[in-house]
Amino acid sequence: MNNKAEYLQFRTSLFQELDAARASFDLYRHLVKQLDESTDIYLEALPFFELTVHSLSRTALAILTNVFEMRPGENKGSNKLNNNQGCEPKKSKAKTIHKFLSGLDSNHKNIFQEDKLKPDYECIKKLVKEHQKLIEEHADTIQTLMHRRDKYFAHHDSKYFNNPNLLDEKATIFNSQFLALIDLGNRILNAYPGGPLTMYAPIKKGYKEALDKLFFKVKEYNKELAPTVPVEKITIPKYEWDFELLERLKVKQSDVNSSPKE
Repeated sequence: MNNKAEYLQFRTSLFQELDAARASFDLYRHLVKQLDESTDIYLEALPFFELTVHSLSRTALAILTNVFEMRPGENKGSNKLNNNQGCEPKKSKAKTIHKFLSGLDSNHKNIFQEDKLKPDYECIKKLVKEHQKLIEEHADTIQTLMHRRDKYFAHHDSKYFNNPNLLDEKATIFNSQFLALIDLGNRILNAYPGGPLTMYAPIKKGYKEALDKLFFKVKEYNKELAPTVPVEKITIPKYEWDFELLERLKVKQSDVNSSPKE
C-alpha cells in the first residue's frame, strides 16, 4: 500500500468482502428460519437444503476469517493474538484488515502526499492504535474463526474429521459475535479518508424476497396436490457453529424423534 490508489483499492476490497460475509450470513439465517417454519418443504428437498445451509454458513465464516486473519506480529497492539499463535512470525501476502491498518500507520505520508487537503497524520496514527486495540477485544472470536476454518474447513484435522461435533464444543460462534466483528470492520474502514462505504447486505432484500417467493410457491403447490408427507426423523444440517436459529431446529428434531410412531 504505497500510494493513494492502492490504499483506496485495498479499503474498498476489504469492505466488499465484509459485505459478502454479511450477505451470506443473512441468507443463511433467513433460510434456516424458513426451514424451521416449513418442515414439510425441508423434508421434500432435504439434500438440497442441507447442502445450501452448509455452503452459506461456511462461505460467511471463511470470508470473515480471511478479513480478520492474524499472523504473529501483524497487529502490534494485540498481545493475545500474537501470543496464541505459538510459532515464529511468517510473512503473509494475505490482504487483511491488520495489513490495512499496519500499512496506513507506517506509510500514511506517501499515501496522502498528493492530496491538496492532507489529513492529520497524528490523528491517523492515533486512530490506527485505537482500532488495533478494538480488534484485540475480539481476539477470542477471531481465534475461534481461524480454528474452525483451519482445523475443519480448509484442512481436515484428524480430531475433528472423525468427530465433527467436537468442533461445536471447542470453537463455538454465536450470531452476536459474528455480527459484532462485521460491524467492527465496517466502522474501522469508514473511519479513514476515501468517502463513505455503504454496506448493502443488511438493506438489500432481493435475495430474501426471492427465497420467500420460492417457499410461498412450494406451499401453494403442495396445497393443490395435498401431498402426504411421511413422518420420518428430521436430519438437521450438522457441523455448523452454534447459531440460535439452528438450535430451534434441533429442538424440533428432538420433539419429532421422541414422538411415538402410530
